[in-house]
This record gives sequence, C-alpha cells and structure tokens, in this order.
Amino acid sequence: MAQQTANPLLSQSPSRPSPSKTSPPLQSTTSSRPLDAIYVNDVRYSILSQVGAGGTSKVFCVLSEDNKMYAIKQISFENADVQTYQMYLNEINLLQALSDSELIVKMYDHEINATFNLIYLVMEFGEVDMACLMAKERKSSLNLHFIRFYWKKMLQAVNVLHNSRIIHSDLKPANFMIVKGELRLIDFGIANKIANDTTNVHRDHNMGTPNYISPEALLDPGGGPGSGRPTVIGKPSDVWSLGCILYQMVYGHTPFQHLNMWQKIQCIPNPNYPIKYPDIALLHVPVSEELRNLLDGCLQRKPKDRLTIQEILAHPFFSQ
Repeated sequence: MAQQTANPLLSQSPSRPSPSKTSPPLQSTTSSRPLDAIYVNDVRYSILSQVGAGGTSKVFCVLSEDNKMYAIKQISFENADVQTYQMYLNEINLLQALSDSELIVKMYDHEINATFNLIYLVMEFGEVDMACLMAKERKSSLNLHFIRFYWKKMLQAVNVLHNSRIIHSDLKPANFMIVKGELRLIDFGIANKIANDTTNVHRDHNMGTPNYISPEALLDPGGGPGSGRPTVIGKPSDVWSLGCILYQMVYGHTPFQHLNMWQKIQCIPNPNYPIKYPDIALLHVPVSEELRNLLDGCLQRKPKDRLTIQEILAHPFFSQ
C-alpha cells in the first residue's frame, strides 16, 4: 500500500487542517445508519466489525479490495484542543519513525480528513492482545516459560523506543498485541520524544493507566497536580509499568489493583506503603527469590533506583 506523501500538518505546528473532501465519514451525514466501508486516501476498506473503542477513537477490523485484513483506527478531533490535536499527530509521527522495527505495530497509511474532523490510521490487524492472553493464562498454574517469552518480548519492544529516545508512558497488557504470532507494541497517543540534551520529557498532564502508572507520573517533586508545573518522566517510568505487568503475570493482579482510585493515587508514590512480593503465586506455585528480586528492582519508588531495561535483560531470571 502506498505511503501518504509528507503532510505539512505533521510539522511542529499543530494548526488545524483546511477542509478536504477526499474521504467520506464513517457515519452517513443524513442518517445514523453506519456505512459498510471506510475510505482512506480514496482506497476502500470494507468494515467487518468494530473491535475497540475508547475516548474519541474507534478501531475497526476491515478488508481491503485485495482481500487483506487490516485495522483502521478512527480518531475524531472535532472537539480537540491544540494540545490534544498535537497528541494525535504525534502518534502518526512516531509510527512512521519506528516503521522499521518488527516489534512495533505497522502503520501502512493515514489520512487527516478536515471535512469531517477525523483521522484514519491503517495498521496491522492483531488477533489478540496480551490482556486476553494473560487472562487465559491465569486459569492455569504459573507458567514461567510463558512469562519469560512474552515479558522479554515486551522489554525488547520498549527498548526499541528507548533507543530512539521515546517514552511510551502508557504501557499495559492491552497495548501489546499479537500479529501472526509475533508481539507488537501499539498505542503511541501519549508517547513522547526526549530532547537530545535531556533524559526526561515534560508533560502538562498526568496520563496513563492507574494500575500501571509510575510514582513520578503521579507526584512529581515541584510539579504534579496543583503545582502548575509539568510532570517530568523518563525511561524508568516505562520500567515501572513493565514491572507492574510482570507482577500481574506472576500473581494474577497488579501491585495496587486492590485499592480504589484515591488510594492508588496516595499509595503508589508513597515509599511508606510497602509493595508485597509473596513467595507463593497463583494456584500455590512457589515464586523464586530471583523472580521476586527482579520485581523489586523494577518497582522502586525512586526512578534512579530502578533497573534499566538492559540490566533486566541481563538478569539471571532470563538465563534459566
């Protein structure tokens, strides 16, 4: 599929595009009846099903005219402010920049439709995400081979980002997808590029999924909620999220899953609230001291005390 030519909208300035009439809306303008196809740069894709939705976006499983299956992410920017609109463009930029990696979801085409305030991303279609795989795995005893294989793939995918000076900021099982048996990292909506002369990025809002969000993303010294200053996060923030995923793979839940939202906000950054590492996992399976040590190395409250991804990949847990 031909790549769209360079788009001036993907520059540093996120100004709104001028209206275009190249692609019809997903919904009929005269009826609420959904259409049976989506057009991206005048290429027709038949809609097979809607497979996801969240916020201002929807994801559809579609079939191209040459009978290939894709996922199309449709994003509405009708009510988006400049910062949110830039976030949408940021996802396109990052997917293009990471297109050579086999661990990052492929984007084949995209269109910014100013007539209907919609963005379309044509991407690989995944059969299942890690949230579903992990839910199935919880029904059986602890499988260290499953954990080593898939968590290592997650580490390698995030390492691709970090080597490109990108922080994902919203790592969770649902953002790792299986495409033809291979793991792919998806959803770069709130990912950020680190400037060449720094080690962190500054965000104006605390974003991320509560069960996987790092302490510094919730409570930045001198920044954070109510300070009027942006939150500062770096690569260790992604390591924390990966540690929460590993914890869930081992124990069947994340470290703070049992708490309500307010308690999470208070306890995640609080060093006086201990994170427990039981020596017994799901279905009474022992958890080795080595694995508990690895978890503890990922889930240190201070970012500088956490293991790096390179250190994690060299950990004895992966040599067994």
